[in-house]
Amino acid sequence: MILNLNTPVSLLPMIGKKRESLLASLSIYTISDLLTYYPRGYQDRSKLTPISALRGKGRETIAGQVMRHIRFGKVKRAIISDGRGSANLMFFGPDPAKLLPLGTKVIVTGKAKRMGGKIFFSNFEYEALKEEADSHLKIVPLYRLSVEFGRFGQRLFRKIIEQAIDFYKEKLEDSIPREIAEQMKLTSLSEAISNIHFPLNWKKRKEARERIVFTELFFLQVALQINRQRTKIIHKNRLYSKKDCSKFVESLPFSLTKSQERVISEIEKDLSSPHPMNRLLHGDVGSGKTVVALWAGFKVASSGFQVAIMAPTEILADQHYIVAKRWLAPLGIEVGILRGGLPVSVQKKAKKLIANGQIQVVIGTHSLISEDVQFSNLALCIIDEQHKFGVSQRQKLLEKANGHSDLLIMTATPIPRTLSITLYGDMDVSTLNEFPKGRGRIITAVRSDKSLPKIYSFIKDEIKKGRQAYFVYPAIEESQERDYKSAIKHFEKIVLEFPEIPVGLLHGKLKPEEKEEMMQKFAQGEIKILVSTTVIEVGIDVSQATIMVIEDAEKFGLSGLHQLRGRIGRGSLDSYCILITKEKIAASAQLEIKVDTEEKDRVSVERIQAIKNITNGFELAEYDLKLRGAGELFGLRQHGLSELKLANIIWDTRLLLKARDCAAALVANDPLLNEEAHLLLRDAIIRIFGKKMELGFVR
Repeated sequence: MILNLNTPVSLLPMIGKKRESLLASLSIYTISDLLTYYPRGYQDRSKLTPISALRGKGRETIAGQVMRHIRFGKVKRAIISDGRGSANLMFFGPDPAKLLPLGTKVIVTGKAKRMGGKIFFSNFEYEALKEEADSHLKIVPLYRLSVEFGRFGQRLFRKIIEQAIDFYKEKLEDSIPREIAEQMKLTSLSEAISNIHFPLNWKKRKEARERIVFTELFFLQVALQINRQRTKIIHKNRLYSKKDCSKFVESLPFSLTKSQERVISEIEKDLSSPHPMNRLLHGDVGSGKTVVALWAGFKVASSGFQVAIMAPTEILADQHYIVAKRWLAPLGIEVGILRGGLPVSVQKKAKKLIANGQIQVVIGTHSLISEDVQFSNLALCIIDEQHKFGVSQRQKLLEKANGHSDLLIMTATPIPRTLSITLYGDMDVSTLNEFPKGRGRIITAVRSDKSLPKIYSFIKDEIKKGRQAYFVYPAIEESQERDYKSAIKHFEKIVLEFPEIPVGLLHGKLKPEEKEEMMQKFAQGEIKILVSTTVIEVGIDVSQATIMVIEDAEKFGLSGLHQLRGRIGRGSLDSYCILITKEKIAASAQLEIKVDTEEKDRVSVERIQAIKNITNGFELAEYDLKLRGAGELFGLRQHGLSELKLANIIWDTRLLLKARDCAAALVANDPLLNEEAHLLLRDAIIRIFGKKMELGFVR
């Protein structure tokens, strides 16, 4: 047998065609896949409970001998005794007489129930004993298995894992450099694999988990640090003008915050460096990221180079274009837009002007990375709401530059520190944590449908004062599959409720020109109420819009609710975000009490209370991270998060920080991992992250 981790599981003695198919359903194809398919939990069989002492609280382990079989209809029982008491094992399918003949010694783990003075186990695991019970008293792993594995799946899977460990644990190559393993006092890889699956005791299991978690985080951080170091040694073959860019700042109708000034200083230092900028800019909604990005655009464009700003939606691209035109055109910078919704003739003309360099700052969507789009001298790429783009899309834009482009990526989703280290360890990070002066308050209220008449009356009074309002719904149209309120149906209702007020409808199925026309009318005040879906989540900036009504609020995620709330409060006026939800959820959230309700409603109450009480986006992001986890929050495709099989960046912050420090020190001394002691590590990094993170490329 070929002894390496890429050996197909089918070569293991216990694995035939059927079992090979069962393992494939769990994405287990190789020995490596099998050994790193870690338990979801454990049963503690290290202590036996006398049958007479069973409490029926939680899972307990008993041992006994089969004394009798009883059959009553479809239900069959095996009665076992330990000499001090007896228990009934309930079987609803297989015949216990065949599985556990009379006299068989057995160990059972499950939750006991007392009925009529007797003890019953209906949901349990058992194991027939060949030796005394003491030899089976141990910590037993439990795995996530598909239904096809059947009733005896856990026992079968444990045997397969046990066999793989026996064959391969001594053949495992440890890719962690010895000096780091010693520094971190890590247990050996073979011992860690054994004890993560079959712990000798809880202390050994803890040591094994720490070793594997550190390894996963260390590998990820090394990959990120390699990319970071490569950026620092590449020369971008151009220099920007050193002339003062204060003209841009002085032309603004407002003063920059200290936070914006700090970030501009960080970006200016990057642009002045001979190495490409590789920076993430994140901040709360309304903190002024666009101004900072356009300052960078002005700096580069006024030096004779081109700037590309790529946004994920046409609405956001249009918004950036309007703002850029307003602030850059008076300073002599030619601004253009390129997106799919424009007429073909307009796109053709824009592409020609981009190719000959007449358009200095071009704003667009995915259209910017089309093969027929050529730049004259692209030098700065700015990507907004970057998490909505893949690594390959970002790379395609960068490849449009002659030489190595400066890169600024932005997100309006504040990123908690641990997530920032994990996702963006290869980038410099700038944070905007301050709002422009003179902004009004945003007051968040939670109400049920019963309050809608009062809300309508309030909105009518506010509109008389010159204000505008949004009504947001989770769906475009009604659906039989999901009980969601829809924008189209409720648009008709809102029109009837506000007969003398112009109402508009905006959603993703409208044609691009229809969306643009609707947004223009709302921005210019022709439309006073905009009924919409989450298409307005980013890129909408109307200072007179001071009311946001979100119906079916419990159907939205925390981040989405915060983004929507950020569409109001853009001016000096106080604004109101009104969350409409089910009566029970609204009452609980308003009174801030715990209610006896279904699990999904309990989670909804927690979310609604959080958005009501927390206005700081960074605090809300931390809460959301703990509530949902990193994978669900950002998508497992992000920067190798899917490779973290055991590590959890919320629980394992201590190990994450240590892994980052160890990786940074190692890569600083050996950027290409060419030293002999690091060759196994290099092979592991390339195998795990080579394609996923464009490793070997700067970004």
